[in-house]
Amino acid sequence: MLNILIVEDDEPTLRYCAEIIERVGKNIKAYTARSGNEALSILQQNTIDGAFLDIELPDIDGLSLATKIRDIDKYHFLPIVFATGHDYDHPETYKKHHIFDYISKPFDESIFQETTIRFTNEIKAQKKLIHKRERALPFKAEEGNVYYRLEDILYVEKCPGKKTLVVTKKEKRVVSYIPLAKIKAAIDDELFAYCTKSCIVNVSNIVKIVSISSKTWDIFFRGAEDIKCSLSYNYRVKVTELLQKR
Repeated sequence: MLNILIVEDDEPTLRYCAEIIERVGKNIKAYTARSGNEALSILQQNTIDGAFLDIELPDIDGLSLATKIRDIDKYHFLPIVFATGHDYDHPETYKKHHIFDYISKPFDESIFQETTIRFTNEIKAQKKLIHKRERALPFKAEEGNVYYRLEDILYVEKCPGKKTLVVTKKEKRVVSYIPLAKIKAAIDDELFAYCTKSCIVNVSNIVKIVSISSKTWDIFFRGAEDIKCSLSYNYRVKVTELLQKR
């Protein structure tokens, strides 16, 4: 079952959107809200898989609502589609908020259906990965969303200039900034641990830890021993404890 939240202050439009969303596929439930505060209440009380947000709401605009949603740890990666008027078309703003897509109002039914199908198919694909324990996280890169399986990630590091570095055995990619705490919360297990204040490491991929000084170590990875990251004194005990459990 997919739970999709629709936030729209116009009642007829809200019903129209809910009907289409529930019509495009089986096992899709539409939750509806006519304000930002009502939407936040629904998000807290239920598990929502994706959201359609109207830009113009009576109590809070859609962009601010998206920011509030991202501040809820379990929804930091929630797929979002914006519904906008023709006079509000700002792709760079949508990119900043990591938006899946946006639709212009008034809605064209065929375009709305097509977007909904792509949107729900994307969510279903990610839920299948989670079910198979091949969990993946989306990161925003210049060319669009990129997905990394958790098991393929070696480490994730905060970079200068509000950027994030994702390192796998095959590549290093700079993506849009995501707080490390948000990534940890989304993973919801002890697969990753802080190794420095600005870096989290995939403990399951560690092959060895080498002392560099009395308070610093280098971490090396299985199958990629030419790649390393730092381990600082404050985080050594936690990383070592998790490594011993593997």
